[in-house]
This record gives sequence, structure tokens and C-alpha cells, in this order.
Amino acid sequence: MKNYILYGMKIKTEINFDEHLNRCYIDSYDFELVHSNNNLKIEIQSKLIKIYEKFIMNEPIPFEVLFQIDEKVFYLSWLTHYHFIIDIRSNTINFYGELDGEFYCVFFSRIVSFLLYTRGYTQIHGSAIQYKGKTVCFIGDSGAGKSTLASLAFHHGGKVITDDIIAIGPDSCEVNFGTSSLRLYPDSSYIPANAVFFDEVDKLRVNFNHSSYNKKYFPNFLFFIEINNSKGLIYEELDNFGKMTSLIYNAYNKKLLQNVFSDVMESENIKVFSELSRRSSFVKVTRHENTSPEDVFSLVQLLLT
Repeated sequence: MKNYILYGMKIKTEINFDEHLNRCYIDSYDFELVHSNNNLKIEIQSKLIKIYEKFIMNEPIPFEVLFQIDEKVFYLSWLTHYHFIIDIRSNTINFYGELDGEFYCVFFSRIVSFLLYTRGYTQIHGSAIQYKGKTVCFIGDSGAGKSTLASLAFHHGGKVITDDIIAIGPDSCEVNFGTSSLRLYPDSSYIPANAVFFDEVDKLRVNFNHSSYNKKYFPNFLFFIEINNSKGLIYEELDNFGKMTSLIYNAYNKKLLQNVFSDVMESENIKVFSELSRRSSFVKVTRHENTSPEDVFSLVQLLLT
């Protein structure tokens, strides 16, 4: 068994995450992740209450379904043959399925997000970096270019704090270190030579840092990246209303927050968003889909000076 640190949480597991997470040499742990080679027991199925399901367009079978077994136990089914039983009472996650790229994709997104909510973390969909002494977050919808901008910052001397999930602790407004990897398309020209990576469905999860980086930092700049083909590359500094609206829109797109944790997280999210709006700089960057990432990053560099 090994212990790993992820967003401040200590994960105990026999699964090897050495190339993607930092080791934690403390005996105590927050959650235990167990891989089972056995099939999921059929009798569990009769106890399920369906919470939500997600479909790919024109597909009759959902690719993701979340069930509740009892007040503290949940069951996530992914692509019908990846199964997670999350027991909040015993702080255990039992996984049934193959340890392939699909497993890592679900674990680093859905499962980690679930665990963070149980610990009261506010979550934003984006990438966070340390660049020129500032903590910078790139926020936006899927495909907006968040991870690409983070990889460009890395190539210009920055360090990756996290990707996909930006987790902000319940007792502060600091960004917690997550994974030092970025999700990029296989044909991306920003993947470093000899980089360690694994497949995640349509993307690669590429390791960008090779040393411990577990500090917490208050986000100085939040860039909301948006694609609009009726406009060129422009930017707008947001007022307080625009800041709160953008954060709420981003956070509440998560199915887990909408369906499971909305009641317990609503007041915490608003408190964190209000503090970010008061202390951080917010910029909305709108680009055409054909705008080069280098041009967007040049604008970001200009705004950071």
C-alpha cells in the first residue's frame, strides 16, 4: 500500500500512481482506494436509487450513471463496465474494472470531484498555474483552450498546479495542488519531449512537473476563456456582477453539484466566490476558434504585466 497526496487529501491505495501523484509518507489517510478483480455483486442493484445519468448524443445507453445505495453510499457506473462504490461512512472507494486509461479518466475527474465535495471544497472547471510569481487560473467550457494555455505557460517557465478541477479549500480561498498533468490532444505541439503520459479517451494526460509542488496559493488572476466566431481576440475586465455570474455558471455546470451536493455547498461556494471577486482580477478573453494559442497567450502575458 502507498499513500498519495491529491488536493490536500491523502489517498491510500495499492494502485500505482507514482508517475502522476506525489507520495505522502504519513500513515494516516483520508480515503482508501481498493481495486477488486471480482465482479460487482448483483444484489446491490436492487437497492439503487438513480440520481442522474448522462448520454452521448444519439446513443441509447448512458455513459455515466450515479446511484445512491443509502445515505452515505453511492455507486457510479461508467460505460457499463467501470464501477465505483463510494462509501462516505468508511471513507473507502471500491473500484471494479480494468486499470486502463478510462479508469484514470474517471478517477481524476468524477471520483476526485466527489471526494472533494465531501470535504467541503469549492470546485471550478479549469487549469491553474504558477507563472511569473502569480497564481493564474484559466477557466471555461471544454475545448476553450485552458490546458493549452497552461502548457504554454509551462514552456515559458511556469509550473502546473492542477488541471480540470481547481479545488479551493473550505477554510481559505487558496488553490490546492492537484495533479501536475494536463489533458491535451495527442497531436498537440505543446507536449514535452519524452513526457510521461497515458491515454484518456480522446486526450492524453501528460505529466509536466517532476518534483513536489504541494503549496497553496491565492489566485491572483482568473481568465475566463470563451470562443465566439463572430468576434476576434478581445478582452474585458469584469465587474463584481460579472465575476460572480461567471463563477456560478462555471461551478454549477457540474452534475454532482446540481444533484448531490447543492444544499451543503451553496453557502460555501457563495462565500468563496465573494472573496475571490473582492481580491482577484477577473478578465474575460473572447477568441475566434481559429485564433492561435500563441496569440491568446501573448495577450495573457500582456495583461499580467
